[in-house]
Amino acid sequence: MKILVISQQYWPENWRIVDICEELVKEGNSVTVICGLPNYGTGIILPEYEKGKNRKQVHNGVQIIRCYEHGRGKGPVNLFINYQSFKNSSCRYVRKMNDEFDVVILNGLSPIVQSKAGILYCQKFHKKCLMYCMDLWPISLSVGKITNHGIAKPIYDHYLKVSKRIYSSCDYIFVSSEPFISYFSNVLFVKKDKLEYLPQYSEDVFLASEHQEIEHKTLHNFVFAGNVGKAQDIKTIIKAASLISRADISIHIYGDGSELANSKKMAADLSLTNIVFHGRVSMETMAKIYKNADAMLLTLVDSELSNLVVPGKVQTYMAAGKPIICAAGRASSDIIREANCGICVSPGDPIGLSKAIIKLASLNKDELAEYGERSFLYSKEHFSRSGFFARLSSKLNELTQQNK
Repeated sequence: MKILVISQQYWPENWRIVDICEELVKEGNSVTVICGLPNYGTGIILPEYEKGKNRKQVHNGVQIIRCYEHGRGKGPVNLFINYQSFKNSSCRYVRKMNDEFDVVILNGLSPIVQSKAGILYCQKFHKKCLMYCMDLWPISLSVGKITNHGIAKPIYDHYLKVSKRIYSSCDYIFVSSEPFISYFSNVLFVKKDKLEYLPQYSEDVFLASEHQEIEHKTLHNFVFAGNVGKAQDIKTIIKAASLISRADISIHIYGDGSELANSKKMAADLSLTNIVFHGRVSMETMAKIYKNADAMLLTLVDSELSNLVVPGKVQTYMAAGKPIICAAGRASSDIIREANCGICVSPGDPIGLSKAIIKLASLNKDELAEYGERSFLYSKEHFSRSGFFARLSSKLNELTQQNK
C-alpha cells in the first residue's frame, strides 16, 4: 500500500506515530508523512528547520514532507496560531498533490484541525481515511479552561462543530480508550459501526523480561515519564513530594512540555530536594531508567477528559513490568485495578498520592516484584504490539479495497 499520513507532530520528536509509520514501512508499505516543524515542548522551531530548511527528508524509510507552522510559543494566542498555521499550510500543500496514495491515516492528537488536510485529500481523490484517535476534541480544550459554559462557550461550540465535521468525515476510527466510544456516539454523533477500540502498545525497547527482578534500593525512586503539560497535573506530584519527609524517597520527572518551567519553579519555591527534573531523554535511556525505578507515576488533572483518556504511558509502564501509582480518572484507574498492578488514588489528591508513594516504598522486594509481574502479564495479554499492527494493517487493506 501507498499510505499518506497526516500528523502535525513527528520525528525528531518522540511520538507514537513515528513508530507506527516505521513499522508500516517494515511491513512493505510506502509511507509518506505530512507534518509540521519540530517545536513541541520549547515552543521554538528547531534551528535546523527554520527558513525552509529540511522540508523534505527520509527517516528510517519514511518520506517526510514538512509544512510551515508557527511555533507554539507561550500563551493561548500563539497556540491558536500554531494550530491554524499547520492546518492552512498542509491544506495548501494537499491541494497541489496528485492522486498517488491508496489510503490516508490521520494521527488523532490535538489539535483536531490538523486532520483537515487528510480529509481534503480523500475528498479530492475519493480515498478512504482511518484515524487513530488518542485525544478527544473539543473536550480536550477544557484543560485550557475552554469549556461549554461561561465566557469561553462560543469558542467551545465552534470547535464542537469542527470536531463533529472532521470525525464524521473519517471512514473508520480506532480509539485508544474504550470510553471514547460512548463520547463519540453520544456527543459527536459518530456512528458506532465506524468505531473500534484499539489500545496503544509499548515500543519493544521497554519490554520487560518475564524473569526480570526488581532491585530493592536504599533510596526509593519513583518516576514520571512523558509530556509535562497542564493535563499531566505535575502540580499534584510536587505537592505530594512536599508531604514526604522520608530521606530515602525521591521522585524523578523525565520529559518536556509547556509546564516544565512552571513545575521547576514551583518545586524550587517549596525548597524541595526530593524531586528532580531531568528533561527529555532517549527511549533507550528511558528503558534503563524504568528498570531501576521502584514504581511509575501516572497523573492527570481531575476532569471529564481524565475519565475518558488512557495515556500511552500506561502501556509503556506495564510493558516494562513496573508497579504504577495512578492519580487519574476512571479510564486509567480501571486498567490498573483490573491488572492489580499498583495503587489508585483520586486525581488531584496530593495527600493520597504521597501516602501511596510511602506505602510502595515500604514494601519488601517480593511484594514489589508481584505488582511488577502482574503489570507485565496484563500488558502481554492486552497490549500486544503484534496484535496492534495486525488489526491496523487489516483495516488499512480493507479500506484500500473499498477504493476499487
